[in-house]
Amino acid sequence: MEKFIPDPARLQAVEENWKRVLDRVQEGAIKSGRDPREVRLMAVTKTVEPVYINRALDLGADLIGENRVQEYLGKRDELHLDGVEKHLIGRLQTNKVKYIVGQVDMIQSVDSMKLAQEISKQSGRDHQCAGGGEHWPGGEQKRHYDRGAA
Repeated sequence: MEKFIPDPARLQAVEENWKRVLDRVQEGAIKSGRDPREVRLMAVTKTVEPVYINRALDLGADLIGENRVQEYLGKRDELHLDGVEKHLIGRLQTNKVKYIVGQVDMIQSVDSMKLAQEISKQSGRDHQCAGGGEHWPGGEQKRHYDRGAA
């Protein structure tokens, strides 16, 4: 297997993009009458190599979102995650719940009662698992679980 060599231009682009997007978010918050410190920017890490994610984390990103369980688990040990909130934002299959519960701070994509029950079962006594609901115009209810909530 070849050793991965980071692209210096891409590292620079991560820095420039992070700063540009953060500035735009802060400007938007001010224009809308909100305190910019109340608005959080999530760095989505799908298909991004750990070295580039770490660059964003080193620049101050403190919230990441990953779409795939296996991808997150495969790169998490290489990430600078101290003080970083981690969300699963992609569809979660029931058979993968046991791998992700306790590894992320929030699962945003609970789309069935069966999945919610499996998350609750896997959470057990080791992890708190509180739910929150979103109501959609079509009448269905979506839930997310935040292990940090009481």
